[in-house]
Amino acid sequence: MKIFNYLIVAACMAWAHSSFSAPASEQENSDDSKQVLFEFVEPRSVTSYEEYKPHIGLQLGVSSPEGSYEAAGNWALEAGFQPYIPFAIGLELSNKDYESTDGGETISRTSALIRGTYNFSGAGFLRYSYVGAATGPVWEQGNVYLGVSPLVGFDAPIASTALEQITLGAQVRYALVSSDGPDAAEFNAVAKYWF
Repeated sequence: MKIFNYLIVAACMAWAHSSFSAPASEQENSDDSKQVLFEFVEPRSVTSYEEYKPHIGLQLGVSSPEGSYEAAGNWALEAGFQPYIPFAIGLELSNKDYESTDGGETISRTSALIRGTYNFSGAGFLRYSYVGAATGPVWEQGNVYLGVSPLVGFDAPIASTALEQITLGAQVRYALVSSDGPDAAEFNAVAKYWF
């Protein structure tokens, strides 16, 4: 659990450094009265390959279920792109095992979710942030159920070239499942490779 906390702190520090420190040339030419902290992006078609923002990613974190179950490690693989600005879609495959605290059965949960997000624009942190939801089948104890997860997160760049970029971020979601098993709050560190 301590490692997860360190990852979250490192991701926040990377975000803070990249979000609030502008190059000297930008600082000299900026007009604070014209800087917009938040603005909605006018939806539009993608006009170049770079605007599709294809990516693959890895999520590692903890899933904290309701009721008499212990928190469990959580991992997910994801792939996605932006077909229409500022909306993105993707697929996620994840797994977690919840152990009962009262001697009950361990719940093994595997999900294959379709995710949709709205990517924010503006200054600082907001230009790396998104909000959205994921839904799809959840396999639990040999049965298939419906899962829905509202989510919020950010992806701050830590390394980039002309066409490729690596981001580190965090994501928080609440996983609702139609089974009798527990719903869960999930906190993940996210690393993505954009190409």
